[in-house]
Amino acid sequence: MRRISITLLAAVTLLSGCAVAPVNAPELIGEARPAIAKSAVKIFDRAPAQAIAIARLRTTYALAVRTTDEEKLAYAIGRLQQQAAALGANIIVLDSVGRVSSSAGTIVRGITSDASNETLHANPYIEVTATAYHLQGAGT
Repeated sequence: MRRISITLLAAVTLLSGCAVAPVNAPELIGEARPAIAKSAVKIFDRAPAQAIAIARLRTTYALAVRTTDEEKLAYAIGRLQQQAAALGANIIVLDSVGRVSSSAGTIVRGITSDASNETLHANPYIEVTATAYHLQGAGT
């Protein structure tokens, strides 16, 4: 009975650790402003000279979540626009888009004394980073 309890405890601990999503909190590098509508956040290929940097943004998405690469990237950019809007930034400039491999995890099969461990490699995901700016008169 003691072996079952230890195996069950290990499985619960592993599963609770896997349930935590990565934090994609913005890194403030300037002063945030009052929130604006997501639709007011425009995407530029580079920041205008007068733009004031507010934050570095980061978001991730799993490769299997959307059907095409374009849909995946559009979803990620939408999430970045939402982050920027919450900080009052009206411009984002994409800094990088890349694949990231996550570490392997362990799955415990069964809750009896003959339970076995199996190591599985987690799926890679896409990470998109951007810088959020505020530009006076750029749509807000």
